[in-house]
Amino acid sequence: MEELKKLQDENKSLLQEIEVLETEVQGVPLEAVQSSTFCELLLRIDTMVVSGMISMHEASDLSEKVVDNRSIIQSTFSEIHHKANTELLSKLRLFLRKPVDCIWVSFGTQPPT
Repeated sequence: MEELKKLQDENKSLLQEIEVLETEVQGVPLEAVQSSTFCELLLRIDTMVVSGMISMHEASDLSEKVVDNRSIIQSTFSEIHHKANTELLSKLRLFLRKPVDCIWVSFGTQPPT
């Protein structure tokens, strides 16, 4: 079972590397993709406030955590555009309450090397 998990993690890592390479081949710098994910995440948090899903206080806490951990946002939240706000909110709340080292395990991702 542990070996399967290791293979799945390796597969996910390779898929992320392929995504980065495809993005670079298309002429979009990696920094632009990371910035896009970062901005989308902050906008989704704002949308949750406007729709009444979360309070301004919680949004502020979430946004602060996102900004403070900007370097890992792309790998941690790379698939946010496919997620409903409720699913994204549960992941954001987990992200808010856990130390950064634990986030990789929770999201099934690996830290950048």
